[in-house]
Amino acid sequence: MDKIILSLIDLFQWICTTSIMAFVLVGLILLVKGIMKERLKAKWQYVIWFVLLFRLILPWTPETSFSLFNLFSLVDEQKAPIQEIAQDDRAQLQLTFTDNEKNPLSSVTSLHISTWVYIGALVIWILGVVLFTIYLFRMNRKFSKKLKHTSKIMDDMILTLFEHCKEKMGVKSSISLLATTEVESPTLYGFFRPKLLIPLNGLQEFDHNELRYIFLHELAHYKRKDILVNWIMTVLLIFHWFNPILWYAYHRMREDQELSCDEMAISHIHSDEVKNYGYTLIKLLQINSVKSILPTVANFSANKAQLKKRIIMITSFQRKSITWSIIGLFSILLIAFVTLTNAKAAEIKPYVNKQIQDLVNGDRSACEFGQQ
Repeated sequence: MDKIILSLIDLFQWICTTSIMAFVLVGLILLVKGIMKERLKAKWQYVIWFVLLFRLILPWTPETSFSLFNLFSLVDEQKAPIQEIAQDDRAQLQLTFTDNEKNPLSSVTSLHISTWVYIGALVIWILGVVLFTIYLFRMNRKFSKKLKHTSKIMDDMILTLFEHCKEKMGVKSSISLLATTEVESPTLYGFFRPKLLIPLNGLQEFDHNELRYIFLHELAHYKRKDILVNWIMTVLLIFHWFNPILWYAYHRMREDQELSCDEMAISHIHSDEVKNYGYTLIKLLQINSVKSILPTVANFSANKAQLKKRIIMITSFQRKSITWSIIGLFSILLIAFVTLTNAKAAEIKPYVNKQIQDLVNGDRSACEFGQQ
């Protein structure tokens, strides 16, 4: 039981540390995106978020002098001086807590309160993780049950068009094409057994070309494994549910995901069809503007604010030169280099070490006084 509690404490400390690091990294990503703007391909604006995913996933990264976190006191090595407290000092500290009523020391009392505040935060975090997990599980199960009311599309013309789009996108895997009343916009669902869900009324609403644009967009989601990416980010959000900057980053990443798929889709159509692709987006917005937070789906639809960004990207679409692709790749590698590494322990700011050492010395003195 003690090992489980200690493991949870270690996990909570790691989550808190990486969450603060993510706060810094998201700010850097938004800064780079703001500087580059439309000059950077939508693909790279989406891929740049993968650096954030790796930062949140990696349990260990090397220490370098070039790490961005040398500017901040956010590395695990800062906890080293605290870990150097002798075992007998810790025992004395426990005895002081036990005898706290006989020796009402303000410093020990403050430390005692801080301990309970930390334990309270840990309990609240675990409760949030459990509740969020249950919520997502129930939502996915509910949506999965609704898909029992689907039917395979048997129209030869639509099936032929879909196979043509798969061939054009280089997709060889089997993807079921289903009609349903349970979705209001075209939706790619499932990772291991993917299904493309088309709203039943959409089969009458969309003409041949509009269906082709929709197929190309959803196949772009499949080709880039966006559902897997959404799953990974959602699991990370479960553990970092308390961090609003990561929720915002998830929202922006999903927007860039859609822009990236738009870019891939229109790269497979003729230049004179680009505006018609934009009209299809507007038509879909008129049908539905609801976005799903489920990680198992990738929707074609968008809200009005996102639609504006997508229309601007589509109308100004140009098959950018190799130069901007190199710049995009270089930007991602540079951000990865300075953020996927930790600060060197020897370069932690001196005043941070001094504060920690003062805390250790203060606790030791309080313990000694408490035993007298």
